[in-house]
Amino acid sequence: MVGGIVYVKSGNDLKYLVVTTKSRKRWIFPKGKVKYFELKTHAALREVLEEAGVNANLNFKLDGNPYIYRKSSDKRQSLELYAMEYLNEAEIWNEENERNRKWVMYNEAKIILSPELVRAMEEVNSKLIKY
Repeated sequence: MVGGIVYVKSGNDLKYLVVTTKSRKRWIFPKGKVKYFELKTHAALREVLEEAGVNANLNFKLDGNPYIYRKSSDKRQSLELYAMEYLNEAEIWNEENERNRKWVMYNEAKIILSPELVRAMEEVNSKLIKY
């Protein structure tokens, strides 16, 4: 599995893009499977567009990879994440009727995301705050 942590700079702060699971019970970063003909980087960008309707520039692969994604209480999957800078939003996208999306500040994201995803976001935050 691969995914993207999409961010946008808002003054001195960063906002992060989160989407709901299809059941709309939890907030996550967009992610999905790599198709057999795809590069991981292309799959991550595709998943962000399909699930969140956002175009982004891939910035860097997270050093802490792979993260463990908990699909259910008994099933865990490896998740490779990439930091991506927001470009624009698509007018329509594949899963717009299946998911909610929103931009959140770091402190809110820490509350609504799983510990694994918070750790990934903290890695992005620490690298980008330096710039």
